[in-house]
Amino acid sequence: MAITFDELKELFANFQWIDDIPEDQAKRDAICLEAKAALLIEANCTSERFPAFIRLAKKIGDKYKLPERVSIHCQETDHNYTPIDFDISCDSFTVGKLRDYNKYWDMATCTGQNGLEYYDCSTYGVCWNDDTCRKKAIFRYSDELQNAFYAKYPSLYSICKELTPYKSVAQMCRFWGGTSDAFGKVKPRNMYPDYIWGNNALQKNTEQEHWADARLEQYAFQFLIPCQTPLQSDFALNNRCYENWYYQVFPFRNQYGETIMNVVKIYDSETQSKILLPMTTWIRNNSAKSQIFCVPYPADKTPLYNLDKLLAPECETVILCDSIELAEANQNKNDSNKVVFTSFICSAGRYDQVDWSPLLDKELFILVSNHSGISFEAAALKTQELTEYLDENTDLEYKLLVLEVIYGKYRTRGFDNVEDILKMYQENPPQVNSSELLILEYENEIDEFFQSAEKELNRLPDKWWLKPDVPPEEKRIAEEKNSKPTPIDYIMHPLLIRGNATLLYAKKSVGKSSLAYSIAARVAAAGFSENPVPLLKGKWWNVPKQVHKVLYLDFENMGAMESKKQTFQSGYIPEARADECRANLIMKDVADYAIDFSLPENHQKILDMIEDAKKNDGIPGKAVDLLVIDTYTGLVRTETPATPANFKDLIDKIRRMGIAVLITHHANSDNEIRGLQSKLDKIALTINISRNEEEVDGNLDEQPCFVKYELPRYPMRSELKKPFEIIFDSERKQWKLKNKEHNEDSEFYLIVEGYKKHGFDRDAICQMLGIHKSSYHEHLKKAPKQK
Repeated sequence: MAITFDELKELFANFQWIDDIPEDQAKRDAICLEAKAALLIEANCTSERFPAFIRLAKKIGDKYKLPERVSIHCQETDHNYTPIDFDISCDSFTVGKLRDYNKYWDMATCTGQNGLEYYDCSTYGVCWNDDTCRKKAIFRYSDELQNAFYAKYPSLYSICKELTPYKSVAQMCRFWGGTSDAFGKVKPRNMYPDYIWGNNALQKNTEQEHWADARLEQYAFQFLIPCQTPLQSDFALNNRCYENWYYQVFPFRNQYGETIMNVVKIYDSETQSKILLPMTTWIRNNSAKSQIFCVPYPADKTPLYNLDKLLAPECETVILCDSIELAEANQNKNDSNKVVFTSFICSAGRYDQVDWSPLLDKELFILVSNHSGISFEAAALKTQELTEYLDENTDLEYKLLVLEVIYGKYRTRGFDNVEDILKMYQENPPQVNSSELLILEYENEIDEFFQSAEKELNRLPDKWWLKPDVPPEEKRIAEEKNSKPTPIDYIMHPLLIRGNATLLYAKKSVGKSSLAYSIAARVAAAGFSENPVPLLKGKWWNVPKQVHKVLYLDFENMGAMESKKQTFQSGYIPEARADECRANLIMKDVADYAIDFSLPENHQKILDMIEDAKKNDGIPGKAVDLLVIDTYTGLVRTETPATPANFKDLIDKIRRMGIAVLITHHANSDNEIRGLQSKLDKIALTINISRNEEEVDGNLDEQPCFVKYELPRYPMRSELKKPFEIIFDSERKQWKLKNKEHNEDSEFYLIVEGYKKHGFDRDAICQMLGIHKSSYHEHLKKAPKQK
């Protein structure tokens, strides 16, 4: 280990907390998307497609009519010094290369007498007879009118959004070839990102004389949303520390240490929240003036914070925070070049938008700490969300650093400006006990930590996250956790589900009973072997590793049960615990029962068999998990019209006991299910087995069977429904795939993607497949990604 536990404790002895004000990432993304639209419009205002973009605008010569006239009130005196009030206004704008080489859009202008330029405006209430004097007076107010114009229309986007049929910012972005993703890469025409620079001085007016610098910066930030206006001078965004802990500008640097993006923290007193807003500087071809837009740096993926320090050869240990505020505050208290605090910025939960590669070959710790309004438990689940992504998509190895911050009763917000915030935390600083720092290294203790956090949140009242005072990020985490579907309780994936019925049908002598025997044995063996033999290696016919009891009612294989048990079950029974396993695999020859068990008066006889198996067979008191009915025809003895309804009633009674039911059934000459189709109403999955018509008499180890899933009532991708061939290995006494080139990792990827599409997370998928997380990640990393 590059850093010892004692060194970590020393490093965190002066752990720097940040404020507990909720972050509004949704508003941040909305601003970024609006800024992206503004950037694309600005970049394309001279393109041949621009007229089509603002096709709702009325064109006047080479000018366009504004959505709303801009006016200012003026006062002059005539030759007799009599005051004259009048208005000047502008109702049109122009785009293209203007006389000011740094501008590409402005109010429309024309030329007056004596070469004087003045804005195309109207005069009202002026009684002068001297036309030249009037024009000169108007010209004297042109700067004020231009200021009013840019105050009303700070960006070309603010004009065009009223003149284009593309009403949403997403539509505008797509029109210009951009994505509708706030953090999607943007590549505008003739505009390029520039290094960030500008004037450090912020001018105070009379009302701002007593403002702190932090508040003055906050005031200036609002004029950069969604982008810098053409009249605004270059504005430096300085990474300054206030009150020895507070930062509101966070520079993202490239590998050379050059600032390529600033993230600015902006407070909203109305919503009592903060926004961490990325800002980049852009410059146009043949122009010397740059402009700030609230868009992320235009890379395929956003860079990590403190990237230049991460890439330095001295860096050995990295502490990954989920907040750039935490990373900045603690990096500045860290004297060692060997340890670097880093963080990232992306849309909520979209970790695919970040370039994680600089963390490879580093000793990585992920910090779990509460801040920005979310509880410690929610912070833990947010970390779980991140680690699931990293586990699945990277080769990073990590440990968790766990440290809780106590904000106490002063967590309640109530600020008007940043000075209130600074005062609040100066008088009542949060409490951190660095001696309680935990390092979680092993997978089981990390899982236990996350499960404990989830249990704590589950103790809260129902739908607690819907309360208005719950921070947006905590609400998102809680909603995602609570909206996830309950894992499907498979007895065997994807064939058998607890409390559901599966139908396995085929023509006579194709092998349905043989396969059903093997399925029953594999289910029973799951709890009696550390490494149970796969039912069908290469296919994900998995059984969760727990003890199952199986009751097999054989109505057809009179006198052949022992032979079939030896042939089709012994290959799956663990030798070391064969007696225990077979005791839980209850095989009953019920062929001599000459009754229709589907009749209501006979239902209890089946239920009694199930209860007797629970009490007297295998592990005493262990309930039956799987009931196999081989075959349907043997159970009901006839195919009368009343049978399906009675049969469904019986199956429903069994399903309500939490038992998975496997029913084998005969197919007719057309390989269709015999009897009434209404038998399928309660079936979760139907499986058809068939063989080549010309070779149906061949042995199972000579001729393959075709297996096809039909009518699944739960998520299953279409690629997984394609028929596949299996054949019995008489030497090993096990089933195998006929296609040796079958890639189980590729199939695993399809299964995982299908479940994810329906909202299942990694833990649920592992549970449903009956596998460990390490196996989950191993198979995913090996799988070729099929899109």
